[in-house]
Amino acid sequence: HRLLAGRIGYLTVRQFNSRVTLHFLQALDGVAASSSKLRGLIVDLRGHPGGVRAESAAEVDGFLSARKLMARLTRGGAVATLERRPTVREPLTIVGAHPTLTLPRIVLVDQGTANISEMVAAALRDGGARIMGVHTFGDDVLSLFTVFKSGGGVEMTSAHMLTTAGVDLSKGIEPDLPIS
Repeated sequence: HRLLAGRIGYLTVRQFNSRVTLHFLQALDGVAASSSKLRGLIVDLRGHPGGVRAESAAEVDGFLSARKLMARLTRGGAVATLERRPTVREPLTIVGAHPTLTLPRIVLVDQGTANISEMVAAALRDGGARIMGVHTFGDDVLSLFTVFKSGGGVEMTSAHMLTTAGVDLSKGIEPDLPIS
């Protein structure tokens, strides 16, 4: 994260895990403390494949990490829809963190933005952010990881992800402001 010219905050998120969560929460706490000085926030999700890269079992929950980012950058409530069984859809509801950042926000995306990062981008758009970049990858499968005491693990597909309006994320996200 850094401060750009014109008092614009810039936050890059390239993966979701517990270590990254700690870093972006600290960065957003700093942004919240200086929000009277900031004119806007750019959240860069370009090249974020949405999966989890972890070096230990404690870091493996990327879904929790993504929910914490959405809690800080939205007012909370329904931020996505999950389809755990065919035609059975349920809202993914989160509690918004305080203080909620109400700065104008831009989310940068590209063809490498996929999976959970697409869900985050769509939730931020629903919360008033504008999406800038190129059409995203299109991956709607929510996979969760379970790590065994032995050190092994298993990845399980647990749901399909959709926007709050029910748009299937397998089609990707079309940016509001297309740029290459």
